[in-house]
Amino acid sequence: MNFEYHKSVIFRLGRFSHVRGPGVYLTIPIIDQIKQVDRRTITVDIESQDTFNN
Repeated sequence: MNFEYHKSVIFRLGRFSHVRGPGVYLTIPIIDQIKQVDRRTITVDIESQDTFNN
């Protein structure tokens, strides 16, 4: 698994606190919540669309 793109967002009492990279860090149980985020770019092919020119 490639942890280069993973970040952890820390919420303290439901409000944004800070962002941490991969690694070991301490949090306060019950008070802190951690959400894992994958920051890789996802590309999707879409059909071409008609445009209106004035």
